[in-house]
Amino acid sequence: ESVFLINNGGKKFIMKDMPDIAQISTVNDIAIDDLNHDGALDMILIGNMYAQETLFGWYDASIGTVFLGDNNFNFTELAPQKSGLMATGDVRYIESLNTTSGKAYVITCNDDKLLFYQFQSHQHQ
Repeated sequence: ESVFLINNGGKKFIMKDMPDIAQISTVNDIAIDDLNHDGALDMILIGNMYAQETLFGWYDASIGTVFLGDNNFNFTELAPQKSGLMATGDVRYIESLNTTSGKAYVITCNDDKLLFYQFQSHQHQ
């Protein structure tokens, strides 16, 4: 299961399961940012894994997922049609970039081209 940990004052961590859609494939990296500028942290998850044993085949069900947060550690999936995220393949890492048109994200794919993603706030309305 993919989970996240909440640091509860430096003395204890609270473990919460990621929403169900995050369980469909591996989660290889997460970008955390306030994507929609509402003051709450949001997440971009990317994953898939092509290098595991041949018995089960590729873990390739993910196209990446955008979750919008509410400042209470609750996250709601933004449908792919609204998020515009399409990170298919054996994706491994995501990093933010500051560009002249705002923040963008570069996503690396194992043995493949780089992917670029930019969240548009009007996409989720």
